Amino acid sequence: MQGNKGFNMEKQNHAPRKQHQHQQHPPPSIPANGQQANSQSESRARWGGPPAPALDEGLTIDLKNFRKPGEKTFTQRSRLFVGNLPPDITEEEMRKLFEKYGKAGEVFIHKDKGFGFIRLETRTLAEIAKVELDNMPLRGKQLRVRFACHSASLTVRNLPQFVSNELLEEAFSVFGQVERAVVIVDDRGRSSGKGIVEFSGKPAARKALDRCSDGSFLLTT
Repeated sequence: MQGNKGFNMEKQNHAPRKQHQHQQHPPPSIPANGQQANSQSESRARWGGPPAPALDEGLTIDLKNFRKPGEKTFTQRSRLFVGNLPPDITEEEMRKLFEKYGKAGEVFIHKDKGFGFIRLETRTLAEIAKVELDNMPLRGKQLRVRFACHSASLTVRNLPQFVSNELLEEAFSVFGQVERAVVIVDDRGRSSGKGIVEFSGKPAARKALDRCSDGSFLLTT
């Protein structure tokens, strides 16, 4: 079967995405002194693992439980914005703050502005870090942890019905490394004719945007 269809694309509107939670929440752990475990322990339980004890007990996450087979690592989707940082924080301290969630692939701190960025291995680990560290007090300040805007993401429209996630990724890989390509479907699993392509960097996204703005970009099977 063969078909083709021209489509247009635009830069994605980066509205904050709601974080989905599991419906079943294991009860938080109760330490030996009878007090309820801290909020970090409760949030840890939301992600399907056993509730964690207090942070000072030195528990670490088993990272193997949060890696999917074939999942791309250290992508833009696992990059976090960290605000309200103390002015004297160091890169080493920032890494230590997030070391529970695995080795960081990128750490940037703007001390004058009091914010920074950190990239973790997977999206799931970044989600856990966001839940546990957001609003955490650090030297008189409350940390503000959010997902960083994906500046290399494009929305694709007028996709033919036969286009799959794999074909969409393969087609746009000619412009550069694609981190994620998803065809948006309705409740019945049918294509809506729209998709999202996330590149690893802005140059590839700009190249794709310019190419498709000049005319039709055809996809065929």
